[in-house]
Amino acid sequence: MAVTINGTKSTLDVDAYMDELDELAGQARREALLHLPDDFYDARPWTRHIAQKAAHMGMSREALFAAMLAVISSRIPANVKADLTGRDVLMPLNVFVNLSGCSGGGKSRAIGTACRLLPDMTGKVKEFNPASGEAFPAAFVTRAKEDGEWATKQKTDRALMVCTECSELNQVCSRPGNTIITQIIKAYSGETLGLNTKNEEINLTVGAGQYRLAGVLGVQPANATMFTAGIETGLTGRFLYFYTTDESMADRLDEDMPAPVEPWPDVQLPDGQFPKKIVFPPQARRYVLRLQRKGTAGLVDDVDGHRGENVGRVAALYAIMDGRTAVNMDDWALALCVMDTSDRVRAWLLDKCHSEQVRVEADKVDTREKAKDSVAERRDDRIRNRVLNALDKHGEQIRLDGRIYQGLTRADLQRRLARDARRATPTIENLKKEERIIECLLKGSSAVVYLDNIYDDYPHQLIDAERM
Repeated sequence: MAVTINGTKSTLDVDAYMDELDELAGQARREALLHLPDDFYDARPWTRHIAQKAAHMGMSREALFAAMLAVISSRIPANVKADLTGRDVLMPLNVFVNLSGCSGGGKSRAIGTACRLLPDMTGKVKEFNPASGEAFPAAFVTRAKEDGEWATKQKTDRALMVCTECSELNQVCSRPGNTIITQIIKAYSGETLGLNTKNEEINLTVGAGQYRLAGVLGVQPANATMFTAGIETGLTGRFLYFYTTDESMADRLDEDMPAPVEPWPDVQLPDGQFPKKIVFPPQARRYVLRLQRKGTAGLVDDVDGHRGENVGRVAALYAIMDGRTAVNMDDWALALCVMDTSDRVRAWLLDKCHSEQVRVEADKVDTREKAKDSVAERRDDRIRNRVLNALDKHGEQIRLDGRIYQGLTRADLQRRLARDARRATPTIENLKKEERIIECLLKGSSAVVYLDNIYDDYPHQLIDAERM
């Protein structure tokens, strides 16, 4: 699978790309590629505060920044939209982020901190963790009877989907008939959520463009299967990806960082009283239009199908945080930096998830092989014991070279072994090698006789055995 690096499609597949990160570039280079640049956070007061806050709390800057993007999006009224190209319907500012990192990396703390930095002062933001596709329209609307007729009433126009453990969402989405993935895909574009049913009481839908939905997911690489499986459906390309493991923290384990010096700005978000339109500079519009034409021509990978929209949404959030409705090229450049880093983290995540899937499948194969070996070993032990017991308990006395043995002909032994007879040959050969039994010919017959060798040495000859 190809990856995108700095906005350009690479000819490297993911494995080769990760080899470059882990082997050729080395650990320091890998960290630099998966993290936003240090000077990125100096661009705006609110991102400076985020960097200082994260250091003070001992958490990843990327985790707090990513969660902040989702929280900002969820606080913006639904009637604030972006005119990305000047030619399409207005674009919703619904932002979905993927916090990718190891367990215990502080993803949940980052989400909680972001919510406290920009609290919901309106009381209109519904926070939820979906167990089914019906949870999405239910976050915004409810059904009630008016004059004997069922009617839909909108409770709010804003919601924040929070799932700190993606493994939980994977399990829920794997249930037959579950529509969570479909609803996330539709919500990204602001399409109508919910499905019409014949039961009026539960006929729950929220119209296109009438809601704002942001989402933040905590994802461990081993549990990212919904994103590897969601490439073809477009789910993967609708998320922004952030690497939340900060390896540099290992050098600062005992360092007590000071509280933020940069104050959190007095953010004035749109109040939703009147519709607002976020506009973009001509260069940004040309960038998005070119991506749209490439998509129409089939020249864009599935994972990059919404790249232009993602960049536009992040740029719009930057403008809104500054109290503007016009995106400038500084906003756009910062959004492109976020998108380029997101592309690299996405490649890393998909590779890690794929490697984990391979390891799990290999473990299953290894377990099956070990189980087969164990079954074969137990079967051989059983046959071995049956052979020796048959000779000991049911064998007739056989004279050979002046000595008396307990023995059975091949035919008699096969009858005693019954269903195990067809697998007994290797076991008999092993017993002969161990000198537990010997094989001889019965006098005057071609029958082979197996004898329980109770003597320390072999007979001088292994023919002309006689029944007693």
